[in-house]
Amino acid sequence: MTAWTVMLRGIRYRAGRSLVVLALAAVATAAAVLAPAYGRAAQQSVLSDGLAVAPANGTSLAVTAQGTASSAPAAHGSTADARSAVSAALVRHPVLARLLGRPVSGVDTEAVVLTGDPAGGAGPAARAGDRLATRLAYRDGACEHLTVVAGACPVDAGEVLVSERTADAHGIEIGQRLPVRVGDGERSFVVTGVYAPKDTAEPYWGRTAYFTGSGAAEAAGERVDAVFTPAEADVRIDRSATVALRLEYPLRTDAVRLDDLRPLDAELGSFGLDLRSADLDLDQALTATLKDIDADQRAIGRTVPVIAVPLALLCWFVLFLLVAALTEERGPEIALAKLRGFPAARAARFGLDEVLLLVALAAPLGVLLGLGLVELTAR
Repeated sequence: MTAWTVMLRGIRYRAGRSLVVLALAAVATAAAVLAPAYGRAAQQSVLSDGLAVAPANGTSLAVTAQGTASSAPAAHGSTADARSAVSAALVRHPVLARLLGRPVSGVDTEAVVLTGDPAGGAGPAARAGDRLATRLAYRDGACEHLTVVAGACPVDAGEVLVSERTADAHGIEIGQRLPVRVGDGERSFVVTGVYAPKDTAEPYWGRTAYFTGSGAAEAAGERVDAVFTPAEADVRIDRSATVALRLEYPLRTDAVRLDDLRPLDAELGSFGLDLRSADLDLDQALTATLKDIDADQRAIGRTVPVIAVPLALLCWFVLFLLVAALTEERGPEIALAKLRGFPAARAARFGLDEVLLLVALAAPLGVLLGLGLVELTAR
């Protein structure tokens, strides 16, 4: 009769006690697995929820350049060139490259809209000599995020879209030519449509301030909503004027995992340095968001062991008592093995082999049980 046969017969003979050992060992293993697994799942939940509720400017990277053609050439280059420079930098930052979505490009500059000028063909409702401070802006797919309430979205250079409240207040009509002054340069644009913003808090708009029109007087006159053009070149009427270029890269928040945080933090720092070599700046509001989330994760990391560790210790202590009782119960069998000439080490193994086999079988069951409970709780 082999040792395996004797061991299996012993387990069957003490089926009730063996089942209790198996179950308790599985529970003890599950408790040991539960602490780190539940803590990690809770931290992932905090990370996902924190990113989901954070404002859009806290979960995106803004690559910017601002200045004149002489002071900041990157600002007067095309957004396609800026995207190429960012893509080249991202090759050396694989985690960022995987987590960033498609960018939204934009170029804008301070401008003055001249209304009430007979040469400009303003409508009869306009007041002579109006000078309206605004931003002349280009932004990828702007019309998809605006409601065109009259006319049509501009498609060619030299055409613009003005806001509904600006058009109503200053008698701007569809089809009229609207003089726009940027720095020392001036150009006449054709008004093809009138818009109303759908949602000014939409992540698409990033950190821009296009819809801040009010009646407050400024040096250049009343401030009105942005005037949109479909051509980047239209924004650069005067190369001596200050132009702001922005690339808004949204973070794919649903793809961020705990293992990404450490390399992500390291890459954010080096990524900004790489962009500086291309005369581009990196706005890292994302770093502040991740720091806030990290504080909550640390709090959970301190709390979970307080509950889980005593549970695991209790389970293993009870298991120890049960194994000791089971070994004592096999005392006569161990004594008989010694009388038959078994060495001490072999006799000890003979007394413990049943328990060790049951614990070995319970270990994977306990791991699966612990991970299953964590998955159920996390969902």
